[in-house]
Amino acid sequence: MFEPHDEPPQLRTNAKWLWFVMIALLIALAIIWALDPEVEHNQNSAEHSVLAER
Repeated sequence: MFEPHDEPPQLRTNAKWLWFVMIALLIALAIIWALDPEVEHNQNSAEHSVLAER
């Protein structure tokens, strides 16, 4: 990592915003991932019923 005195203040601010955006994206992905298993389970159930009918 860079030494703090080597970075301009603006770069440090951008790094903070980058961390904020990354954390926000991780939270959004976690929420989507938490909701996905229900959708996948429903799709798998539909596939199993189709296989059972054959």
